[in-house]
Amino acid sequence: MAPLRNDVSLIDIAAHFAPDLIGRSLSKLWTARGCELETALTDAGCMYTCPLTSSPITSPLLVSDGCIYEEEAALHWFRTREKSDKSVASKPKQALRLGPLAEAVEAFLQHCNAAGYRTSEQLEQAMGEAEMPGTPWLRRVAILEASLAEARTEAEALRHHSEEAQALLESLRRQAAEKQELAARRLQRAVRSRIARERQRAAAALCLQRWWRNFRKSDVKKPKKRRGKAQKKGSAKPAKPSAEELPAQLPASATPTPPEYTQFLNKQHQQYARIEEKDKRAVLDFFLDQLMYDSTDFRILIVTSSDERALGLRKVLQMSKAVQYQLVTMQQDEESKRFKELRECAGIISESQLRHNEDASAANMMVNFDMPQTLEDYMDRIRRVDPAVKVMSLPTSPEEMGVIRQVEEHFGIVFRNMEGVARFKILQNRKALRNKLAATGRSLKSGCAVVAVFLIEIRYGSNCIYDAGRCDTARLDTSEPGIDKYLHAPSPGPVVDKNYRPYIPESYRDYIPTMDESGVQYQKYMQGEPDAEKFQDKVLPQGSYRQNIPLSNGAEKDLSPEMMAEAADEALHDPAPVLLAADTRAPEAAAALLSALHLAIGLRRRTTTRQHGGLSESLIV
Repeated sequence: MAPLRNDVSLIDIAAHFAPDLIGRSLSKLWTARGCELETALTDAGCMYTCPLTSSPITSPLLVSDGCIYEEEAALHWFRTREKSDKSVASKPKQALRLGPLAEAVEAFLQHCNAAGYRTSEQLEQAMGEAEMPGTPWLRRVAILEASLAEARTEAEALRHHSEEAQALLESLRRQAAEKQELAARRLQRAVRSRIARERQRAAAALCLQRWWRNFRKSDVKKPKKRRGKAQKKGSAKPAKPSAEELPAQLPASATPTPPEYTQFLNKQHQQYARIEEKDKRAVLDFFLDQLMYDSTDFRILIVTSSDERALGLRKVLQMSKAVQYQLVTMQQDEESKRFKELRECAGIISESQLRHNEDASAANMMVNFDMPQTLEDYMDRIRRVDPAVKVMSLPTSPEEMGVIRQVEEHFGIVFRNMEGVARFKILQNRKALRNKLAATGRSLKSGCAVVAVFLIEIRYGSNCIYDAGRCDTARLDTSEPGIDKYLHAPSPGPVVDKNYRPYIPESYRDYIPTMDESGVQYQKYMQGEPDAEKFQDKVLPQGSYRQNIPLSNGAEKDLSPEMMAEAADEALHDPAPVLLAADTRAPEAAAALLSALHLAIGLRRRTTTRQHGGLSESLIV
């Protein structure tokens, strides 16, 4: 900015403000084009200079003295100069814009009215002097003529200034209204143009999406061309989107799919069941149960995400209820053979171990217990197994379902939805099925009876009675397609009773075989006597199944409600081994207890007894 001149000062002339001075200044420096005020040029094409800096004016500013200055120079002068007798107050509010200029004009009109009042007062004073006694007649006439002429002159000046001020005020108000209207039109024009651009963009995206969907379908199967009413013979085909509307890079699903991978996936019978994480174990038990029905030579490969989950799942599989339920319906030798085959052949490995395992191709069923996170990880898993294997995936989140959808879109295949089977959870409904069989006095001799009862409920209703004539297993279609025909129907799922407790006849509640030598101290402990507290660790050792389930005689001691609910759930799904006394013969005690249980619930089942380091345990469902 140019330095300020010292010989220039701003004079406050608000007392004798002249609107024509403002009008001349505006017409000299500014040119009105609509509502936008632009800097005018001289006849020589040069810009007007600022009186403060003698430099060309780029941002004009009208001040209350009627002169126009450079905005930055005037504000700097107001901030730096001190107030003097002939200078205006050092405040930037003296700078006049379009709105404050109208206020200044209104203030001048009020000043004109005050000046008119003063003129009338002077005229009355002169008339009073003329009427004073003793004044000559000629003197009176001269005073009145002079006062009247002065009053006429001031009145004419006031009228002239008032008309100019009124015209300027109307012009300023009209200009302000036009400026507001123009701003509103600009805003409406901007909003409409933006809405139009959004509509065009949405229409282009929809057109591109439709074209891309048809392009993707044409890779799998070309649909038949049909002409509707809107499209007649000879009509022009719709044009493809322009190159600007197409995406810069096509997705991976648009790349041509190798035919060998598609045939490879179709041979594998891809299946999935969308479940929750807490239901994975029950669904896995169901498919293990179904596989034991269908085939005698089963080789299962269960893949997890980490080695820790594989180790934990391997421990759970050893006490699987589906496996134990199958064992109690078989002969002793067949039962031992099946259990041994399951432990040896059901391989549970993690994803990292699968990459280094050469025996994975020998499996006839693969279960993705933990879903892979990407399409490449999924293909890396299934390429290591046989092409004719069944692949079962258990997704639990939308991200894992997205991997399945990517496989379907990339290779053009369709996964078989087994959600109806997963929701059935037949293992959690064994108690209800056994009660229906017990009501008729029949025993569960084969696994097909379970499927038979389920088919009866679907065909004749859930309140029907089991009848050998109506639901003979020989008359039912127990092949895999026939069973899947009914099991694949969606089901709302069973209701799990968290308050369930294993039932033991009242006559057998006082005698519970324990690890205590005499059995007397354990009975005292069950009755709550304090001298038997020292036998707690001996009776209920750490890590035993008996520690986390309700006591068999109905007593509930030193267990929180959360532990009781967890124990009830474990007692419902996981049969706990019965602890036998050291001085009791294991086969006789187990046979006596199981015989009593069979008589109580009306079922006759075979049991198996195994020796583990001197401790005998019987499997109970």
